[in-house]
Amino acid sequence: MGAPHMVMKHWDPMVGCDFHLVTIPPAPPAGPSPYFTMSFVSGLYIFFKPLWKQVTLYGASVEKGTDIGGGIPHIGPPSVDLALTIAFSASKSHFGASSYQVQGKTPALALAIAVNPNLNCGMPVPTPTGAVICVNTHMAGMSWADVLGGFGSMLGDAAVQTALNLLGLKFGKAFDGKTGLLGLVGSYGWTAISIFVGGPMGPDIGTFGGYKKDQKGDAWTPGGMVGTFFSELGENTGTAVGDYLDGKPAHLPEIPDIRVPTKPQETNIPNVTSNSPFDN
Repeated sequence: MGAPHMVMKHWDPMVGCDFHLVTIPPAPPAGPSPYFTMSFVSGLYIFFKPLWKQVTLYGASVEKGTDIGGGIPHIGPPSVDLALTIAFSASKSHFGASSYQVQGKTPALALAIAVNPNLNCGMPVPTPTGAVICVNTHMAGMSWADVLGGFGSMLGDAAVQTALNLLGLKFGKAFDGKTGLLGLVGSYGWTAISIFVGGPMGPDIGTFGGYKKDQKGDAWTPGGMVGTFFSELGENTGTAVGDYLDGKPAHLPEIPDIRVPTKPQETNIPNVTSNSPFDN
């Protein structure tokens, strides 16, 4: 596309506005209401994807698809489940240049030159309202395939997360008007379940260390596999359209391979000790 895009660093700040339902039992959830959010791309240094071998004055580069993860402060109306909203929050970066690799990975780039629209958590719909501000001198270019592939990946993540959120609201409806312990089950129950089901955004126990590594099939839970499939399908579709706009031969998007990875088979090869002087 010609324009330079800043490479995202782990010290870059994210400021945004998320939209979440306000839950105060026994009343049913109300909203969505706006919550001001802010963090660094590194978050709590647990869930983001750093490329530590490329460190500059502005910080380490981060991989495309990095998620700030849990612990993002949310400032807004009080809600009984606000603590869980913060604990399992998300802010994900979807744009990068396939032609620019670091450690075999694609670094995240700022779509709007020095600002990137991160997909932030939300209920019932996540929104691209997290602005990561990148101010440095490290830049790379993106093609139309990169840009549209990023939008496709973002759309896939948003669609799956919205479906999971709507299932959660349906679960909570069974507890509308309940007080005490049952009211808390309605408020917290689906959040607890979704931790293990796994979604495309935010940290979760069920997929920690699994499909979060990349979008090429490292999905260990049903939710993670679905999220990976639609995210990669959206990316492949956008990339196919972008290749056409870039003047490359038109092609259909590839169907994602979401097979659950298995550990490599161990081989019983005996240890052989050689006395050759050339082995030293």
